[in-house]
Amino acid sequence: MSNFSQTASLLKTVMSNLMSSDNDVRTSAEAQLNTEWVAAQPQTLLGSLAFLAHRDGEAQARAFAAILLRRIAYQNAAAAENKEDQQTVWSAVPEAVHQAVKAELMGALQDETERGARHKVCDTISEIVNHEGADLWPELLNALYMCAQDADPQKRESAYRVFTACPELLETQDAAAVSSAFAGAFGDGDAAVRLAALQAAVAFIGNADDRQRAALAPLVGPMLGVVERQVAEGDEAGLLDALLAMMDAAGEAPKMFRSVLDALVTFCTGLGKNAALESRTQQAAIELLVTLAEVAPGMCRKNAQFCTQVVPVCLAMMSSIEDDEGWHTSDVLDDSDNDEAWVFGEQTMDRLAIALGGKQLLPTAFNMIPQMLASEDWAQRAAGLSAISAIGEGCYRIMRGELGQIVGL
Repeated sequence: MSNFSQTASLLKTVMSNLMSSDNDVRTSAEAQLNTEWVAAQPQTLLGSLAFLAHRDGEAQARAFAAILLRRIAYQNAAAAENKEDQQTVWSAVPEAVHQAVKAELMGALQDETERGARHKVCDTISEIVNHEGADLWPELLNALYMCAQDADPQKRESAYRVFTACPELLETQDAAAVSSAFAGAFGDGDAAVRLAALQAAVAFIGNADDRQRAALAPLVGPMLGVVERQVAEGDEAGLLDALLAMMDAAGEAPKMFRSVLDALVTFCTGLGKNAALESRTQQAAIELLVTLAEVAPGMCRKNAQFCTQVVPVCLAMMSSIEDDEGWHTSDVLDDSDNDEAWVFGEQTMDRLAIALGGKQLLPTAFNMIPQMLASEDWAQRAAGLSAISAIGEGCYRIMRGELGQIVGL
């Protein structure tokens, strides 16, 4: 790849101008990149970008080169007469350039020391795999396995980052071996590695067949352990990312959660009630449970504590509404209201009622709603009324027979 060292230095000047705060300089650099590089010498461009992504002395330049390589490689090459003949920049250059680019990216995977630049390299590797297929890069999987076992936590994290974006890399591997590797990573001493492994496992579960999912079922407990550890270490940003990953897993393979449902309900409702957390984190914890209720209602109905623990949290969220003196006089609807806890709580009650039905929901709800309606706090009374409205659609068959009692409340 040393053949690209001279052209890389010329290209770096263009890249510097692309990052200029001067609009005129930036516009001129964009035109130069498109005409003098993308159109005129695409193979030199891709090779030089890969060279810079691996070998440049500045982390910012390495990261930017990886970004440009990812963006340019799969954009359309020069216009063809027929759409059927249209090629990407990547497909228009010789196979020797593909191999040279991959070699530099593999080198960067091993050598990069700056975390942000390493992430950009991983994203570029993932883009190539997703477009070309893992079969055309057979040496990559072994390199990722080596990274996953490396003493450097950045390398371990990068392996799972690629597996997250490209779960198909693992689909031909023995499911038990993959499960064992994930289980080990969930206990890693580095939080970033644990989170990356959790996200990779979720991606693999989403891509797996029933046989593979059966082999992965024992992983759900350790996956929950990763989330719990984020709480223990006070990493709320990581906790939110972990909850979002678990939400994806619940949507894809809800039955895998059967064995941990009791623990999950207790854990997530605890987060939902934790006032020290940001509202979006509290909501993500409850959303995980609501996702399970919607995709596996039978499983959640059979869990004795599901409604008794989730409904009170939702009603408490609904009671968090604050008085806004200007609300009733405003003609403008504020979309930010949709992020408020009271709105989320109301929507969640509606969704739970539809998913689980009145037989499960009403006993808990109407154990609390009369007390709310009798409260001296207007927010409690408003939440009680809103709750009756919210659960009406899902519980109408039972509520219809109790209409007189409900009106009496």
